[in-house]
Amino acid sequence: MKAIRYTLYAIAGLVVLLVLGGAIFAMTFDPNRYKGQIETLVKEKTGRTLSLKGNLELAFWPALGAKVNGVTLSERGSDQQFVALDSAHASVALIPLLRGQAIVDGIRVSGLKATIVKEKDGRFNFSDLMEPQPDAQAKPGDKKAAEKKAEQRKDQGGQGVAFDIASVQLDRSALTYIDKASGQDLALSDVKLSTGRIAEKADGKLELKASAKGKNPDLDIKLDVSGGYKFDLGAKSFAVSKLDAKLTGAAAGFTNLSVNAKGDIAANPEKDEYKVNGLALDVKGVQDKQNLEAHIAAPELLITADKAKGAAVSADLKMKEAAREIEAKPNAAGRAGVGWEVTAITARTRSCTGRWTGGRSTI
Repeated sequence: MKAIRYTLYAIAGLVVLLVLGGAIFAMTFDPNRYKGQIETLVKEKTGRTLSLKGNLELAFWPALGAKVNGVTLSERGSDQQFVALDSAHASVALIPLLRGQAIVDGIRVSGLKATIVKEKDGRFNFSDLMEPQPDAQAKPGDKKAAEKKAEQRKDQGGQGVAFDIASVQLDRSALTYIDKASGQDLALSDVKLSTGRIAEKADGKLELKASAKGKNPDLDIKLDVSGGYKFDLGAKSFAVSKLDAKLTGAAAGFTNLSVNAKGDIAANPEKDEYKVNGLALDVKGVQDKQNLEAHIAAPELLITADKAKGAAVSADLKMKEAAREIEAKPNAAGRAGVGWEVTAITARTRSCTGRWTGGRSTI
């Protein structure tokens, strides 16, 4: 019994020493002393210039965490900036990580600026970061051995690391996309994103605000979206509840554009199922000196691969200019069919009213 007791004392003492050692290491370890080595390693491995201007902060218990400030990364073989951020912080729970679960307390990024370029050959300016880097010291047989092991792991299946992110917060950020083949250029600015939980199966609340300018096609808009979300990656289904989306600006040839959408939307593309509840869409804008107003209401609608059912879907369309005015009211009531009613077409010296339903028209 004494031997067992002494053994337990020894184990307890060893645990205490390990904890104290880890605590002392965490309190005294300064990652900023290694910034130069990190920058050099990134340059050697990627051909890109990494600049760590701010402080690096690390945490080891009860979660592995890191916070960086003032980071920039260049394009490959160039001093041109690829991505930069003012600050970023993330932490991962340690014990679940040992069980193959990546539980992230949260990801916070501020002042992110990134430029994505698609070359004429279809490659992106980050493609080199996604490709395996050749090892100059590797022997010819090493590559085949590595490929064989990879195939064995693939055949054996095995579970990947499960991820679970409590939330994502992004603010004061900007993203630029350039397609050199098509000439498309899109710049997002003042991006602010807030999400709830993100995992294989999760739900939460989403808020997104951004400004967008672009050419080919030309646009200059502001976007404000909020609502609840629920998705299941395994089932390939998603749903948005209490959607409140607003878009203003100029796009698709329209100026003074105002789009508002509210309602609940659910989709399961694998089963060809789409469901809408309480959807209301209002659009206003000006195109070629014509004022456009449109309103669509879908109280309840279920669409599957072979049928559609639900309450009546109604729409109002008005187009007005100095010489004429057109007002139309299409409607669809479940399976009953589709009807169009043109209530007025007026010009300087003439007018016309009419109705169209089920392929027949009267004027």
